[in-house]
Amino acid sequence: MDQREELYNQQHAIYQIITADYAKKKASGNVSDICELELQAAMQVIYNAINEGVTKCWCYTYLHEQCLEKLRKLGYKITNNSNQRDGDLFEIKW
Repeated sequence: MDQREELYNQQHAIYQIITADYAKKKASGNVSDICELELQAAMQVIYNAINEGVTKCWCYTYLHEQCLEKLRKLGYKITNNSNQRDGDLFEIKW
C-alpha cells in the first residue's frame, strides 16, 4: 500500500460504535500506561538526587494526578511549580 492509499484509509476510517463504559476502560488503560512512564521519569531523577546525597529533586516531566497519588502514597512530598514560562516542573522531596 502506498502513502496515498494509507492516508486515504486513515481519513475515511470507519469507527466502531462503542459504549461509554468501554471508552472509559480504554482511556483509563492508556492513563495507566502513561503513569508508568511518568513514574519511571520521576524515579530516574529521584535516584540521581540520592546519588548526589540530596533529599529533593526536580522533575521536568508532566505528572498526571494518578501518578502524583502513587508517589504520595510512597511517602514523597510533591509540589507542582509548573508555569507557562518554565513549563512542567515538579519538586519532589522525601
